[in-house]
Amino acid sequence: MDDQGAASPAAKSRFAAPLSAALVVGAVGVSAGMFGSGCLLTNINADECESSAACVVAFGLGSSCADGYCTEAGSCSTGHDCRRLYNGGACVEGRCVNQLPADPIGACTIHEPEDLASRPLAGEGSPLIVGGMFRMGDTADPPMSEGGRLAILEINDVSRLNEGREIAMVICDNGGTDNELLDEARRQQIHTVTDYLAGTLGVPFITGPVTSSDSLTTLSHILSNQYPTLMISPSATSPQLTVEPDKLDPENDAYGLFWRTAPSDEAQGAILAEHVVGKYPAPGDPSMTHVAVVYIDDAYGVGLANVFSETWTGAGHTTDLFPFTETTDWDQLGGMVAQAAPDAVLMIAIDAARAIFFATAMSQQPAISGQTLYLTDGSKDETGLLDPNLPPEVQAILYNQTVGTAPAAPSGTDFDFFAAAMQAEFQLDPRAFAFVANTYDAAYVGAFGAVFASQDGSNWDGRNVAAGLARLHHGPGSPLVTIGKNDWATAKAGLTTGDKAIEITGISGGLDFDAALGEAPAPIEVWRPSADCGGAPCFAEVAIINL
Repeated sequence: MDDQGAASPAAKSRFAAPLSAALVVGAVGVSAGMFGSGCLLTNINADECESSAACVVAFGLGSSCADGYCTEAGSCSTGHDCRRLYNGGACVEGRCVNQLPADPIGACTIHEPEDLASRPLAGEGSPLIVGGMFRMGDTADPPMSEGGRLAILEINDVSRLNEGREIAMVICDNGGTDNELLDEARRQQIHTVTDYLAGTLGVPFITGPVTSSDSLTTLSHILSNQYPTLMISPSATSPQLTVEPDKLDPENDAYGLFWRTAPSDEAQGAILAEHVVGKYPAPGDPSMTHVAVVYIDDAYGVGLANVFSETWTGAGHTTDLFPFTETTDWDQLGGMVAQAAPDAVLMIAIDAARAIFFATAMSQQPAISGQTLYLTDGSKDETGLLDPNLPPEVQAILYNQTVGTAPAAPSGTDFDFFAAAMQAEFQLDPRAFAFVANTYDAAYVGAFGAVFASQDGSNWDGRNVAAGLARLHHGPGSPLVTIGKNDWATAKAGLTTGDKAIEITGISGGLDFDAALGEAPAPIEVWRPSADCGGAPCFAEVAIINL
């Protein structure tokens, strides 16, 4: 049998061991009763058939009805093989199947379109499946995932992919219930989800994961298994990801498999050190020279703490470093920071909850209770920092002594249209959550890459998508595209005709990708929690700073 599954004389013979084929069918929930008298899996001695369609259902893509018997299906190692052979399909137990198999741990149950599981994965009307990885048990991530889903809905609502093919997204949870998985359990969850998306389904790109640590774990697993799947994180900002190896073949691959629509913390850390600490809230305070850096002990926290410490230079400038983990005793940590007697505290956390834990401990230490508290993008969450039920002494620190930095919040007419679409589709205001627009941009960016990669047929994967992403910042003369459905047709035409390049602007901001790094610069916002913004608490913008 050749790669296309054509029936050779040997392949036309009856299966010697139909049990293996039955296992393939069982993996996707298909029973012999679905196709009557043809290709009966209960036939021990023969697999007779009346139609090739029945053979595909029973044994997989590439199996056909020849001389009254089902031929062998096409073999595969990953779903990428199935796309090359049949322009779709999933790889289950070495065979390309035409139905969406369930993931083994029930972590990938959100589909866009919602009826994806009932659709064929190859042939007429089949979609291109891409992936999403989010911490669905965390309050911040479901809104981000809906930003990605909106992009899929919009693309399908206009002219779809090349030749009118739909795009679909399978969204997986990589953090467990309430995002509680830690250490080895978390690694195993990420590995299993990655095996399903990049292995079984062979998705060309994944939108996500959200955090730098989860992104590094996913990237490592992709490389170790040689999955040709691209990652586009909307919010992983660690500088480590800039230099982390991300090519399957470092000698021959032109572009890496990790990209992001959020800026590296190289910019945020430098701006904190040079333009924020000691400048806000009291501009030009020369007495602020000693900073305690309290940081989460992961890729995000270590990376940002290092950039700040290396940039915080000058006469008498010093830092003390205090890492924390999920098991940290916050009262004890507050006492240790107070003993260091800093002029200010920089808190680097991935969520508002940890910032509140530390602010509570800080309020109980007279040596630091009146000092400035600097926060970073991970803590900018309205549902946490602006909670009206926080103790008064904690609110006093947050509203009177706290200044934060983050990639600048999106704004402008295009963002307003995006916000209206999110409200209409998901009843969600993206202004209330960080990185929703970045996720929307990431899904569109991946789809741009897929348009470029798939224009010449089915023999492509995530490396070709990366080559497409390198065509999104091509300079003067290329068609100008604003991410969103209004410019989708322009983007498709620009990537498949002429120079096959476009110049994009994201809803989250400018996306002037450096193709060698897989990232783009972005301005940094200085913000502060305010108790009264027209009668309600809010995050007030203090300044926008560019490096």
